Amino acid sequence: MRCIKPCPYCGGTGELLQPYSASAYVQCSKCKTGLSTEHGEKAKERAISIWNTWSDSFSLEKLRFFKKHVENQIKYGMDNPKHLKLIELAIRRYKQ
Repeated sequence: MRCIKPCPYCGGTGELLQPYSASAYVQCSKCKTGLSTEHGEKAKERAISIWNTWSDSFSLEKLRFFKKHVENQIKYGMDNPKHLKLIELAIRRYKQ
């Protein structure tokens, strides 16, 4: 099985969870960010692959874009302030 990359938001450990025998998803053990559940054969491998691809796709530029978007969504009551805190945490991580 492939290695699970750290969470792109907080750097926490990605954990493979399998709520049912034919499904799996990866969730951060620290901030609880997760991706959609995969079903069927090879669900574990697909869940890890999706998480790792998502983790690799983050960049400081994308995080700044997400931050502006979430700030606007919060302004109109359409998003959770917790999401903004996760993005700010990820931006601090990338600046280090």
